[in-house]
Amino acid sequence: MSILLINPTAAHGLYGEAKPFVAVESPMWLRLHFGYLRSRDIPTFGIEGEQNGAGAVDIAERVEAIDP
Repeated sequence: MSILLINPTAAHGLYGEAKPFVAVESPMWLRLHFGYLRSRDIPTFGIEGEQNGAGAVDIAERVEAIDP
């Protein structure tokens, strides 16, 4: 069993045209869950859509490639 954590892209709806000026970092919940699962030797993968500027299609393709 492997687990995939996804942080989808959402800044476009929150910040509109100011998005290029917004600092983005991985949310704390994602890092906490990732660390906990990894510490239990559970294969864990993450997709950080916000930092990578990934859209829904990009994320879906990554999910298929990882095949959790």
